[in-house]
Amino acid sequence: MTPVWQRIGPDTLIFRTSPGWYVMAVGVLFIAIALYLLTQYPLFPPLEPPRDSRAMTDLCGALPVAALFASVGLLCAFGHFGFIIDARTRTIRKWWGLGRPLWHRTHALTGFNHVRIGWKPPRYSFVGEQSMFLVSLGGLGTGRGRVLRLVACADEQAARRLAAAIARLLDLVLCDDTGCPR
Repeated sequence: MTPVWQRIGPDTLIFRTSPGWYVMAVGVLFIAIALYLLTQYPLFPPLEPPRDSRAMTDLCGALPVAALFASVGLLCAFGHFGFIIDARTRTIRKWWGLGRPLWHRTHALTGFNHVRIGWKPPRYSFVGEQSMFLVSLGGLGTGRGRVLRLVACADEQAARRLAAAIARLLDLVLCDDTGCPR
């Protein structure tokens, strides 16, 4: 995913991601498969029932499969997520959508006292082995403490810049827990 963030005004930071080219390609492939399935069967059955009930059974089986492929394809090709941090109201609004926000959840930032950048060991992906750098908000709480995960970036410098911008915006401490080999 390609992360993009910008500070708009003195108390607001917007972060959004868009899928990478390979995820978009998989999404377009799934949409193409769904369209192919829909073209193989008529959408409106004839008024007279067919003598062979197999045609109706095939249509009833193809529609759910085509809908599943189309929905996965739309999510992969056009799925975006992000968050908006408002320092004035001390809230963060995490959102998800298809091209534009469709769903959101607002979290109060009371109780968070640091921005944490962490490191996940390399794992295999489409582009080879890749480490992930996690940016999250942390605070005091029961057990391991309160954690609100914001984003995972493959680019270490982008994750560090984002974490530093959030820490400056919210006037929080920046904790570096990457511990990654250099």
